[in-house]
Amino acid sequence: MKVSAAPHASGAAAPGATGYAGTTPRSPSPTSGDATPWRPRTIPAQALLVRRWALQLLGTTTGPSAALRAAAFRCDPAAWDLFLRIERCAIALQRRLEAGDGWGELPGAVQSLIRSYAGDELMRALSAKAQLRQLSRIAAREGWMVLVLKGGAAVATGEFIHLGDLDILVEDERIGEVEAALAGLGYVAQGDATSYHLAPQVQANAIEIEVHRALPDGSGLADFRAAARPIEGEPGLWRQGGADHIRLLLRHATGSHPERAGRLRELLLLGHALRTATPDEIAEVEAGLAAEPRGETMRAIIGLARALNDRSYAADPFEPLALRVYILFYRFLRLGDGRFGLQLLVRAAQLLANGFGAWRAVYAKIASSPMRTVSRHTVLDWLDRRARPLAALGRRLLASLSFGAVLACAVVVDATARLTAPRRTP
Repeated sequence: MKVSAAPHASGAAAPGATGYAGTTPRSPSPTSGDATPWRPRTIPAQALLVRRWALQLLGTTTGPSAALRAAAFRCDPAAWDLFLRIERCAIALQRRLEAGDGWGELPGAVQSLIRSYAGDELMRALSAKAQLRQLSRIAAREGWMVLVLKGGAAVATGEFIHLGDLDILVEDERIGEVEAALAGLGYVAQGDATSYHLAPQVQANAIEIEVHRALPDGSGLADFRAAARPIEGEPGLWRQGGADHIRLLLRHATGSHPERAGRLRELLLLGHALRTATPDEIAEVEAGLAAEPRGETMRAIIGLARALNDRSYAADPFEPLALRVYILFYRFLRLGDGRFGLQLLVRAAQLLANGFGAWRAVYAKIASSPMRTVSRHTVLDWLDRRARPLAALGRRLLASLSFGAVLACAVVVDATARLTAPRRTP
């Protein structure tokens, strides 16, 4: 059984500084005010109000205004659950609240939710640390260089943050040895492999490990070796240099998973990367943003992560898309009970994140990854061996029907968000 105390969903972000390609930017919400406490009617709108409160809690020296705090604390526990499920920032919230910023004022049900999600995040981080230590011993013995990527690198260096999985990068010629070593520890392959990583390696009561031979852009271990830094106390394990690490986080959040770019967990992870990088490394990344396909989104993400670090938060450029993702997962989460359904929800979030004009890219993703999952051991698999043209036609039809469902969800969510966007922050 994999470690999982709470369902996982993805947050969303936008391709530009507005946070949403298909809406007219609204004026940023103020960070203080004396409006009468209020509560939006819908659960997703309440979750957005909780997000506003959380950003001010984590990103300002004074914390949320009294009116915003009162309004957030009046929100339905279901709204808090939706917010925590998507944003994955419970440890950071609990630490700040218990340091004197209103923990005792929270309703008991909300305290329980934060503790539950924080416990899940902590359990995953501790499991990852134990798994990395185990991997370190093997890497040191075998003479491997194992590059720990993204959130795993942060956890390996002492940060506690939610991890969905552990990503590692090894030399292509060593990947079979690494897979065999993991099998010897009880890991089994589960899910789909790609051209650049093995199928996820899963072990009971542990988070899955994704072993990469390369990154999606084709970069291999040799491209990062010169700037890599050893992880203290874990021989054989390394992390990327500061500039490489920041670039990977930004590209992952805007390219591989654009629905995650504005998520608080991603901002906290990027904030850690900024704190551990040198000024020259940060300047190198920022100087290259103009050449990135989604450079403006990356600039907005860095700005918001830096504001949380400096406690100088003033505005949330990703708010319109955050609301749409809350609506999507609140209204349609039951459709994502299975792996295929969850992937379609994520594709709908990505369509909202990139704008409806990017439908071809979303369709291409639907036609590849989910189709491999849903068609395995089915009549399409049987047709592959006997009538490949019919199997290809069947997959195209299935992809088209799936994309139709994704498009319908996205249209409904977009229309709902336009009608239900909450008024200014109290």
